[in-house]
Amino acid sequence: MKNKIIKIHDIVMSRLPEKYYASIKLFPNTKSLFKYEAKERGITYKYILEECQGYLSDPLEATYIKTKHDSSRKFPPKSPLQVSALSGNPIFISCGRLKEKKATKQDIAFLILHEIGHNILEHNTERNADLFAIRWIKKFIKEGLIK
Repeated sequence: MKNKIIKIHDIVMSRLPEKYYASIKLFPNTKSLFKYEAKERGITYKYILEECQGYLSDPLEATYIKTKHDSSRKFPPKSPLQVSALSGNPIFISCGRLKEKKATKQDIAFLILHEIGHNILEHNTERNADLFAIRWIKKFIKEGLIK
């Protein structure tokens, strides 16, 4: 799964404008991702879980778009440990979570683009990040970069 994610990240970054560049950091599972994030921010693991839980349960923020370009959108995360990635630079990605979801190349590209959307958009919502990802993934499919 790691090699697949890295390859897709390279494809995405080769096509996007340079101002959108974001590296990735891969983790074996979501728990290790959150522990690393907590350590980096100097906060507790429990605080990260609570922060994510509040975010997931907020109906105004959890405005995911159900799209054919990311099959995992049919099942948005219901608990913090179902989160696949965190935005930032680098983007933190849980390889284990993507493997559980049986993520396709399109799903992984969509996830990376979605997280980049969070990094660059002025109105940072799930819906706007999804719209950003949809716009770019359509271009990638049309150009034959992602099948």
